[in-house]
Amino acid sequence: MADGYGELPDETRLWRRVPRNRCIPPEEGSEETDPQPQGNAFKAKSDDNGVSVGVAAAFEARGDGPDDFIAEGHGDATWGVLEITVGQVRGLGFEVEQDGEDHALITPLLNASSSRKLSKDLAIWIKPPRWP
Repeated sequence: MADGYGELPDETRLWRRVPRNRCIPPEEGSEETDPQPQGNAFKAKSDDNGVSVGVAAAFEARGDGPDDFIAEGHGDATWGVLEITVGQVRGLGFEVEQDGEDHALITPLLNASSSRKLSKDLAIWIKPPRWP
């Protein structure tokens, strides 16, 4: 546990900012209007300590939502936010460690297969990216 924070329960919702360039546009003529996240939406840079995510309840407790989470990360209105749970991450064999009041880290760094599973199979859009 980092910085004296308690362990996050499995049902804790986590948010991940997703820029538009990590999305696949909806197919033309498809009923689906939201883009799909690429498999690398939960992939961090190799020199990062883990995959940074927001703790949804902490943002919501202060009246903030997905747009505030995006703005905090210097994203813009075209970005989206995916949501997963701590239990889903642990189910893939990874750990989630609280990293400050409103953020957590998924460790160790996710491999391509795990990032793809989280991005495409488990995560849901709580704020789809704005698409042209």
